[in-house]
Amino acid sequence: MRQTPSTIGILFAALTILSCAGQMLHRGAHRHRPSGDSRTVPDTNAVRVSTRQIVLEFTEYVERRSVEESIFISPPVGILEFDWSGTELTIGFPDTLRKNTTYVVNVGTDIVDVRARNRMASGFTLAFSTGDSIDQGWISGRVYDEKPVGVMLFAYILDDIRPDTLDPTRTKPDFVVQTGGGGNYRLSNIPLKSYRLFAVRDEYRNFLYDRGIDQIGIASGDVVLGPLRPGRGGINFLLTQEDTTRIAWRAPPRSTRGWSRSGSASLRIRSTSNPRPSPSATP
Repeated sequence: MRQTPSTIGILFAALTILSCAGQMLHRGAHRHRPSGDSRTVPDTNAVRVSTRQIVLEFTEYVERRSVEESIFISPPVGILEFDWSGTELTIGFPDTLRKNTTYVVNVGTDIVDVRARNRMASGFTLAFSTGDSIDQGWISGRVYDEKPVGVMLFAYILDDIRPDTLDPTRTKPDFVVQTGGGGNYRLSNIPLKSYRLFAVRDEYRNFLYDRGIDQIGIASGDVVLGPLRPGRGGINFLLTQEDTTRIAWRAPPRSTRGWSRSGSASLRIRSTSNPRPSPSATP
């Protein structure tokens, strides 16, 4: 019998602790209990965590390369090392974790099983903190395209930079997540700060926007999260392909509704040959 995409799952997502003194579940947090004979060490939403390894076990055999290309850890922890044993994957990373920081491990939807080549129906998220609390900010929305699954969402923190200098062709994002079924996405457990978002079909998987290669969508405005409004929904994107050779970015208006394509009010385009008007912004 052919299996459906939803049959691919993760039995457990465990942090292999090298120094585990003082770990505890964040009070009030939802305990993650995956299906099957599961174990978590510690649970998602654990605090006071110290580790340099993460262990994932899948419910069936999966294509290893598809998994290794679908693991995203935010904030970045350096070049990941992968060690397989059957359906179990140990992910090692060289960097020491930052103090008082929430880390989010996103397992994307490009994973396929070996037997039927089915994809995961939705991604999996594991959050933990090296401090005493878990960040509770979130941003969600949808990417509109003929093939909306597997698009990368790049989120950049604006609080400590000049927003008009941000260039996604040169700067890697602070947080990354991949779209699931229908192009839906959700960035979870992020700090309550200001963000600029881009949707990128990241062909090279280098966490940069490569003009002429990648498709891109740009949010209609920056997103500001705070104590009174820790989450924002409806941040949508429409992908388009740019064939220009030079792009200058400028700060968009602080609006969080609707969607836009590249060439909107948040983007100025200059071509080095055969200049043409920029596409008009979509309301």
